[in-house]
Amino acid sequence: MLLAGCPGVLEDPDRFLTTIEGCAVDPVEDILGSGSCAGNSCHNASDQAAGLDLASEDIESRLVDVVSLSCNDRPFIDSSDINNSALLLKIEGATPADCGSPMPLVGSLSSSEQQCLRAWIETLVGGASDDGGVGTADGGL
Repeated sequence: MLLAGCPGVLEDPDRFLTTIEGCAVDPVEDILGSGSCAGNSCHNASDQAAGLDLASEDIESRLVDVVSLSCNDRPFIDSSDINNSALLLKIEGATPADCGSPMPLVGSLSSSEQQCLRAWIETLVGGASDDGGVGTADGGL
């Protein structure tokens, strides 16, 4: 039997975004993806500055416990200590001397964007950081 029909309309496409309570933006799409990081031709699938692709599918597999090429063997996201994560150190402005430049190279992420990214990372690794989710780079976000 062959059935045909209209595909319909997705009533709530936002439910498929990465939503973090209290965040006005999607940390993966709006910050890491087409926003600041991958969208500026730095960390997309073809450019991959420092070997980092933030645009392709399954971003978590390229970040959690994967060693950064530019941050002295620190993982992009350290699942045992998110405060040691190269990604957070670089975007929160606490970049150690052995970690290259703070990110993004031009401008900076707002405090709310940093908080959302930190909250997303906490959901990936299954819990809050030792400081209760408060950033340490600028005295707390």
